[in-house]
Amino acid sequence: MAEQERHPVDDLLRAIAGNVESSAAEREYARQKLDRAIAELGRRQTRRRQRVLVWGMVFAAVFAGVAFVLLAAQPSQARAAIEEIADLVEVIDPLAATDTTFIYTRSSSSALAEVPGVALGGITIEGDSLLYLLNSRRETWYGSEGTVQMRTTYLQPTFFSDADRDAYFAAGLDRQDEIGQTRTVTVHLPIEEWPHDSVALDRAIRDRMVTDRGLPETIEYLDVALGIVGESFATPQVRASTLRLIARLEGIQLLGPPSETLTFAVDYVDKGVETRFTITLDRNGYLRHQRVFNVTADDHLGLPPATAIYEAEFADPIVTGSLD
Repeated sequence: MAEQERHPVDDLLRAIAGNVESSAAEREYARQKLDRAIAELGRRQTRRRQRVLVWGMVFAAVFAGVAFVLLAAQPSQARAAIEEIADLVEVIDPLAATDTTFIYTRSSSSALAEVPGVALGGITIEGDSLLYLLNSRRETWYGSEGTVQMRTTYLQPTFFSDADRDAYFAAGLDRQDEIGQTRTVTVHLPIEEWPHDSVALDRAIRDRMVTDRGLPETIEYLDVALGIVGESFATPQVRASTLRLIARLEGIQLLGPPSETLTFAVDYVDKGVETRFTITLDRNGYLRHQRVFNVTADDHLGLPPATAIYEAEFADPIVTGSLD
């Protein structure tokens, strides 16, 4: 807007925005001055008083608008916390395997399993499906040339009732799930290179997103992005860029006060069930815990409120020279 076209409200807005922080003494002086002005105006003509009141309302509205804009411009607690972690991640030394060492990780997980009643070999159950939580522990060694060894042990499941437990073992599902057994596999995976540039990285993440599950974009985005900050061991720069992209996602909130680890949550609705997805990061930006649970009951599956349908815990990655 040209100088000659400026409205008085523009000048008022600039005046307010240019000095948003005032001392207690300044505020008291302004209040007293305003009181005196109001008293003086009260002795003037009614018509004049009405005009001043209108401008007072304009002033209040503009002031409120400026305050709202200033507050909206401030980053959320979640964004500020994640970006602080990203700043630390960017300067730490990366974990790297050599010809004689490996990057070792350990995790445990619990995931909801569903077996249709018709697949139980004639075992009678309540409902259409047998539901239980399949528990496992995994150890992984990452080599320098893309060689990965994974050792997975399948632990005793968690059941929702004694009847579900009896049906599970009667149907022989423990043998199918290899409960109590440890499986070790060694594979060669190509080393995945993620872009360092945040724009290109955002595009690459979105290209990997699943979009046909009816879940919010934030959840689908996290599904890919957490793989980068989890166990991919991307460079510190890529991990920091990924964290900054996560910080800008819609709906992320910080749970509890900051500590050695920080937990964030996203609330959404999945097939009519209120659901919460939480992630916990440590100060080095590594994913330490992940959880999806129903806030409300799932009437379709017959699950009570506050049921965790997926949970995983991750230990600190370390460099080791042993496959034991």
